[in-house]
Amino acid sequence: MMTPFQQLLRHRPRPAAVLALRRLLDVDRSTLYRWSRGEPYPPYHMAQKIISILAEYGVAMDFNGIYEPSLPEDAPES
Repeated sequence: MMTPFQQLLRHRPRPAAVLALRRLLDVDRSTLYRWSRGEPYPPYHMAQKIISILAEYGVAMDFNGIYEPSLPEDAPES
């Protein structure tokens, strides 16, 4: 199972919101890659920022979407 946040990070081509996360959170590609694999999940203080940034790009996300796996690994990308 994976989270909606992991699915967003794995989407290709990368949505503008994901590119903004990297820039605005000042994290490198390897951090986004690890988060997309759940190794580890983002820390709570980063999750708050992630939710705010994604909202600015019209992407609805909450803490459950970041931390609670609810989608099968082979879920179609939206």
